[in-house]
Amino acid sequence: MGIIKKEIPPPDVKEGEVLAAKIKEIVYPVDSVYKDEQGKPKQQMDFAMELESGYPFRVFMAYYERPSERSVLGALVLHVQKEYGREFETIEEAIAGIRRHGRLYVKVSKFSEWNGKLYPRFKVVGEKLPPKLETQTALAETSESTVKFSRAEVEERIKNWSQQQQTDYLKYLKDTGQLENP
Repeated sequence: MGIIKKEIPPPDVKEGEVLAAKIKEIVYPVDSVYKDEQGKPKQQMDFAMELESGYPFRVFMAYYERPSERSVLGALVLHVQKEYGREFETIEEAIAGIRRHGRLYVKVSKFSEWNGKLYPRFKVVGEKLPPKLETQTALAETSESTVKFSRAEVEERIKNWSQQQQTDYLKYLKDTGQLENP
């Protein structure tokens, strides 16, 4: 096939079905195609995700510096805060918490047809979080104050993030005492 990447076939799912998906990357804020009242692009979050089958997809969700509890982002933040037993002070901390959880539920919202195949489109479900993966469970059971990450480990993990996201995440780890030798 040369330079052509082999495609993972779309999953056999039905509209309205809810699935757990792994978070590969979160990019925020990104400009939306939708505009506000002044004609400026609205802000979104871009989630690169993957189903258990390995099927990759992207989900876009509204981004807010201070989300309301009724928004999907606000609901996710409330669940992650409950999981970590503390309130986040900034949206960067909250998004870092969502990243650390590693998985979200997504709902099949509709389908797109391309070359005779149906591809599912997804939306993030904010009402609940899926269980953590085993490695994440072991990490969460360790006291928050004893979890330490080496700078090299963190830099490897965040190397594909934007400069602002890297700075925010490193600051969060330093402020929470989770970065060894900051």
